[in-house]
Amino acid sequence: MDDGQITDDNRYLYSGTGAVGKATTLCKSPDHPDQTLYAVIQVFTPDRSDTGAMKRLITAYTKALGESGECG
Repeated sequence: MDDGQITDDNRYLYSGTGAVGKATTLCKSPDHPDQTLYAVIQVFTPDRSDTGAMKRLITAYTKALGESGECG
């Protein structure tokens, strides 16, 4: 992710082949309430690099994580 870009709100870091998204502060593990949850996505095919698609994917994936039962 050497060429990664960060969103204005600092919640997402993404490049053409990987992305990281920070879950909302309401999304906590009951086993580790003092830790922050992150979603991570990586594409292992460098010739399939698509920065815009990775930004859309990590944003949607992190949102879905926040709305899931994992963030009870």
